Amino acid sequence: YGGTYFRKTVYITDNGLEHGYTDQYIEGTLHHEFSSVLLKRNRGKFDEKAWLMANPQDFVYGNGGVEALRQENTGLTLDPELFGSGFLNQYSMASIEEDLNCYAEFLFLGDGGFWQAWEESGAVRRKTALLIGFYQALDPLLTMEYFRLLQSGH
Repeated sequence: YGGTYFRKTVYITDNGLEHGYTDQYIEGTLHHEFSSVLLKRNRGKFDEKAWLMANPQDFVYGNGGVEALRQENTGLTLDPELFGSGFLNQYSMASIEEDLNCYAEFLFLGDGGFWQAWEESGAVRRKTALLIGFYQALDPLLTMEYFRLLQSGH
């Protein structure tokens, strides 16, 4: 794995560029893990019920990130086959926390593939709005416009 957190501390692995640990990968891992710290400390500002309603009606999350790692269900690349269901990749189905983490990672990276998923899927748009609402409750500057500027490189 590339990172984890404990209480207020984020831990990130860097095994070198030759093993895929690019600046973008490390930055994404930071946002992925830090979103967990923020969620744990600000649970009341996240609309979990609305997030769950954005999922397919019969969907049940897995048993968390550790179990997903054990079962090798750890695909972190964007998977267009999952966008219609509101998921960005295989790992996002491990738990609601991992789902939010994957959204945070791609949102803060300004990833063009993420914004393509946003264009294509109402469920992705709903979850993105909920995540931005969570971040905006923490800092009013974190608006949709802010994240769209990240996409354009500003």
